[in-house]
Amino acid sequence: MYNGDKTNYTNEAPQGNGPRGASPYDTKPTLHEELDKMEAAQRSAQDELSQALHDERTQAYRAGTVPHIEHTARIAVTPEPSDVESGDVRISPFAENMTEEHAGKPAQKELETISPTHSMNTDDMPPLNDQRHTSHTQHKNIQEEKYVPHPKLRTLRTLQSDMARAVGSQHESVTSIALAAHKKREQEEPVTKPKTVEPHKIPVKPVSTLTEAHIRSYRPTQPLPQKSIFAPESHLQPQKPYVPPAPQPVVPKPQPQPAYRPVTQYRPPAPNTGSMRASYISQEEAIPVSQAASIPIFRNIILVIVSITLIGLGGFGLYSVFIVKEVQDKQIPVAQPDAAVRYNSYGDISFTNRAVLVAAIQEGRNALQPTAGSVWFGHVQDVSLQSLLTTLSPRIPDVFARITKNPVSLGYYRHDTEPRFYMTFSVSSFGQAFSGALSWEKVMYEDMQDLFAKEVSGIFYGYLDDIIGNKDVRKLVNTNGEAYIVYGFIDQNTFLLAEDETTFAAVANNIFANRSVR
Repeated sequence: MYNGDKTNYTNEAPQGNGPRGASPYDTKPTLHEELDKMEAAQRSAQDELSQALHDERTQAYRAGTVPHIEHTARIAVTPEPSDVESGDVRISPFAENMTEEHAGKPAQKELETISPTHSMNTDDMPPLNDQRHTSHTQHKNIQEEKYVPHPKLRTLRTLQSDMARAVGSQHESVTSIALAAHKKREQEEPVTKPKTVEPHKIPVKPVSTLTEAHIRSYRPTQPLPQKSIFAPESHLQPQKPYVPPAPQPVVPKPQPQPAYRPVTQYRPPAPNTGSMRASYISQEEAIPVSQAASIPIFRNIILVIVSITLIGLGGFGLYSVFIVKEVQDKQIPVAQPDAAVRYNSYGDISFTNRAVLVAAIQEGRNALQPTAGSVWFGHVQDVSLQSLLTTLSPRIPDVFARITKNPVSLGYYRHDTEPRFYMTFSVSSFGQAFSGALSWEKVMYEDMQDLFAKEVSGIFYGYLDDIIGNKDVRKLVNTNGEAYIVYGFIDQNTFLLAEDETTFAAVANNIFANRSVR
């Protein structure tokens, strides 16, 4: 165990509970264990010392006096040579007051340094009360007291400091020895500083305050010597009196004269000038020259006007040839009426009674193109569908007429040599439209036969159900099975009436094809 002296080490082991029959002195603690214990003891002593210093400073401050702290420490840690030369030496405040016994040992190297005086700055501390903290000046004038180190600080030593001294004295490097010799040589040789001349000791000549007026008004009191004292007499030349130059006469600058070109005018010789009267000659001479000069200006104006006119006429001609002709060649498309069926030709239908309506529809039969598959469409203008149906078939059921709605398409379709009639329109209710069509069967052919082109032969058998193009239809047939009128619904809202089965199928396909294109 370490007991405060470097040389006094014991082999005392801590009393512990070992095995039976074992002595507490059988095992020795290692050096590392001893060092760990010493470090723990050192930290504990440092904490106690710090707390004691803090308590003393707190008491001094509360008493109204700021102590003047002076630390006088003996360095027990051997520094590195580089640290010694640069002055960076850490002072251990706990290795103070080394005894003479340790200081006289050759294995230790002691350094003694005095740290600068530290004083507490009371300006940054808040005042405890108004009575103690009076002003900044009063705190500075407080009498400082000598700080007395704590008793523990004088007796505290560490094992690390003793070991560092011994190791540092035994292991001195060549560099540290050379640095120490160089420092010793610098201390022995005095450094001579160059003498500096103070600026205020340099003599300054007074500056003359003569002005130009004083120099001009100066007159010599003695005449100047006639002979030069700096050069021999042979080099002297007589001075000529100064003669001012004669004033030169002022010559006025010539003014620039405008250059006019003489006006020449050709005049033929006047015959019999001797017998002419003087008044006539004076009139000829009095003709102004500007009249002849105005003729070319007028001519130029006329030429400019004519040129502009010709250019404008040329541009208008080009515009009329290319632009107007191009507009005329374009054919403005005429808006064609919209219909549920795609058609090749159409005609407008307007009527006041049934005879006029039937005649207008029959004109479309003659206007139909002779090509097979061509369609003529009759465009009914400004007439409701209900009015159209009641005009064509006065005995049509009112229920069926009320549920119909525009648009309506009627006309002729050519599938062979003769055109066949068709009519299609929309309905708002499929059930009412179907029941109304069944009621209309009784007078349907009689009311619509004026529009049909097919001649009747034989006796009518009645209406039969049939399927055309996957659509349920009803048709009026004779005893030979020939159909004279066919009607049905191609969807829930579209009613189609045709003159025969072929026309019904062709118009139904035309309607679906027209819808897909749209």
